[in-house]
Amino acid sequence: MRRPKELHWLDLIERVRGQAKTGLDILEGDAHLISVERTLGLAGRHYRCVRFVALTHPSLVGESYPALSALSVAANARTSELFSSCATPAKSSPTRSPICTAR
Repeated sequence: MRRPKELHWLDLIERVRGQAKTGLDILEGDAHLISVERTLGLAGRHYRCVRFVALTHPSLVGESYPALSALSVAANARTSELFSSCATPAKSSPTRSPICTAR
């Protein structure tokens, strides 16, 4: 349930939107320096979250961040691939990710 329009704090919404855009601009500028492998783990969580932001706030991301969007898609696919290998029963399986044994 959303608040009625007259109770929206437009100045706060615009300030937060500006802060988010500044962060996305920085990530887009650095996207060429990052490999998909570096997006794994806590350090890369913001690259994996870009897709979530794009889905929940499409006007914020839009088509403005092509390198960041591509990196986010690749990082999410890589993370899904690693976690799906956790279903492999044998701990010594060559396809089993080291991420599975960390639990």
